[in-house]
Amino acid sequence: MTTDERSESTGPRAHVVGFLNGLRAVGVDPRVYLAGDEAPSSASRPGAGASLSRTAPQRLASDLVRLGLRYGLRRRAVAKIGSVDVLYERLATLQDIGRAFRRRGSCWVVESNGPFWYEAAEERKILALVKTARRVELDAYRDADLVVAVSESLKEIIVRESGRREDDVYVLPNATDAVRFDPSLVTPTRLIAGPVIGFAGYMGEWAGLDNLIWALARLQAAGRPLNAVLIGDGPARAELERQAAREGVASVIRFTGNLPWGEMPSLLAGLDMAFSGQRQMRIGAMYHSPQKIYEYQAMALPVIASDHVDARRLIGETNSGWLFDSDDRQGLLEALIAAREDDGLPERGQRARRALLHSHTWTIRVEQLLDELGRRDLFAHRASPDVRAA
Repeated sequence: MTTDERSESTGPRAHVVGFLNGLRAVGVDPRVYLAGDEAPSSASRPGAGASLSRTAPQRLASDLVRLGLRYGLRRRAVAKIGSVDVLYERLATLQDIGRAFRRRGSCWVVESNGPFWYEAAEERKILALVKTARRVELDAYRDADLVVAVSESLKEIIVRESGRREDDVYVLPNATDAVRFDPSLVTPTRLIAGPVIGFAGYMGEWAGLDNLIWALARLQAAGRPLNAVLIGDGPARAELERQAAREGVASVIRFTGNLPWGEMPSLLAGLDMAFSGQRQMRIGAMYHSPQKIYEYQAMALPVIASDHVDARRLIGETNSGWLFDSDDRQGLLEALIAAREDDGLPERGQRARRALLHSHTWTIRVEQLLDELGRRDLFAHRASPDVRAA
C-alpha cells in the first residue's frame, strides 16, 4: 500500500485505512508496509504532487525517483514483514512490491483502482515514463495470483490490456468506515449559508464540476440559489474558479483546497446534499468506484450523481438521491431543482445510511475478499489467515 493517514490524497488514504480496519474487525492482524514512507520528504509534503508534475522535466525526475526505488522497496518490504501466506498490494504507478513475495512462495493479490499508466499520463498529466509504467503494471496483472478490481468496467480494461483471464479478476467495489463517517458522532462545520451542496475529492476534468457550476448559475438566475462547498484540489481547480467568476456564482461557491483528513466528517455533516458527477474517461469507460459516494451516504447525505454502476446500486436502488446522465447538463439541473425543493431530504439521507450499513462497510468487503481467497484456495487456513498488506 502506498499511503497512510499522512497522505495528501484523501481517497487512497480512506481506502487503505478503512481496509486495514476491516481486516482487524474480522480478526486479522495485518503487518503493513507503506511505500510512501520511503519517498523523499520533498515529495511527500503537502502540495508536492502538484509541483512535481508541473513540467515535463519534473515529471521525468519524479518517475526516475520512483523507478530507482522500485527494487529497494521490494527488499525493505520483505525485511520488514517477512514470510507471509498472502501479500495484498494496492497497486501504484511503477510499483510491484508483491513480486518479491511471490518468488518466496507467498500468494500475491493485486488490488487495482484504475489503469494507472493511462490515468497518470492522460487524465492527471503527471507521468513521463508511460511505456515503462504500462509494462510494470500489466506485468503485475498477468503475474499476480489474483487481481482485485473495483468495478466491472475496470475488470474489462485489465482483461483487454493484459490478457488476464476474466475468471482471475475479482470485482470488489469500494466501501467506507461507517464509524468514522457517522453524523451522530461529529459536530457539523458549516462553511457557507444553506441550502448547500458539497463535493469532496480530486478535481480532475472527469469529476464533472464544470457541469455543477453551470447548473448553479442557472439556479441563481432562476431565483432558486444553491450554494456549494468544493473540498479538495487538482488540475481543474483554477479553471473551475475562473468559470465560477464568469458565470457570476463565485460568491456562492467555497473552494477549500486540500484540508486535513480528520476534518472531512464534520465538513460533510455541514452539507444538505452531495455531488458525484464522474464522466466517462477517455479510455472509454467510467471505471472508478467513487469513494466519495460511500462517504456521503455514510454521513446520511442525499446524493446527486452521474448514472453509473455504483451510483445505480447505492442511490437508484434505495431512492436516496437523484441520478443524471453525465453528458446531460439539463438533466443535472432538473435533479438539483428536485433535490432543492424536496421536503424529504433527511429521510432520503437516512435510507442511504441504512443501506450502506447493511451492505457497504469495509468489514463486509474484507469478509467478501477472504471468502473469495478461501474459495480459490489461496491460503491454507481460513480461520486465521496470515494476510499482509503492502
